[in-house]
Amino acid sequence: MRLQCERKVDVMGRTIGAATPLICLPLVAKEKANLLRQAEELLPLAPDLI
Repeated sequence: MRLQCERKVDVMGRTIGAATPLICLPLVAKEKANLLRQAEELLPLAPDLI
């Protein structure tokens, strides 16, 4: 059984800290154009959060 957080956070209809694990992919570019490019590349992976 997986440990769960006592505090849960709701983000756009998803609950961080709930029983179901979420997939979150970070954006790490410093420039806006690169951030948008990273987002476009990650969207086909269908993460729960970016």
